[in-house]
Amino acid sequence: MRKLIILAAFAVLFFLFGCSSGENTIQKAEEAITARDYDQAALYARQTRQSPEKQKARIILSYIKYGDNMLHSAFWEEDIEALQYLAGIIHDINKRDERFDAPVLVLAAGWGHADMVIILLEAGADPNYGTDKDGYTALMWAAKNFDEQLEMTRALLEAGAEVNVRSNYGETPLSIAEEYQNPNIVALLREYDAVE
Repeated sequence: MRKLIILAAFAVLFFLFGCSSGENTIQKAEEAITARDYDQAALYARQTRQSPEKQKARIILSYIKYGDNMLHSAFWEEDIEALQYLAGIIHDINKRDERFDAPVLVLAAGWGHADMVIILLEAGADPNYGTDKDGYTALMWAAKNFDEQLEMTRALLEAGAEVNVRSNYGETPLSIAEEYQNPNIVALLREYDAVE
């Protein structure tokens, strides 16, 4: 009986220690990622055993090998859960993707991923930072989409996207929306004093 009580007490202490340390360990992993110490982040993530934190640890361990490109990799994998989590802890949310020389926000808009655009904006992505090789901003891509991306356009405008910026070819978000026959976006851009 005494052995049973000791084992039960040990199990309770282990459980209590594990609950408090799991959250603390994942927080340390997040801080290490923000500080760009990816080896330490991987070490902390491997130590996490708590169920609410297991998913975060899985994401960290899945993407840690990409280092500064963790967010880009989550985007290319179309892993929305990882993108949402990583956007809040990476060093530079506006870092440019080397293949397309554009930040993830511009790429997400270009690929028509409104959900990702909104996640990135909520995590602090700058709607006016960076373009693609043609000088297209995220707002320009939102205006260009063949499937009218009204929600994405509205999110970018509410986040302060510049409405009268010009591409390398002199196009504006308004001229692009008109060319691609997106009348609701045209109307929305005009509400924000957009010009051609």
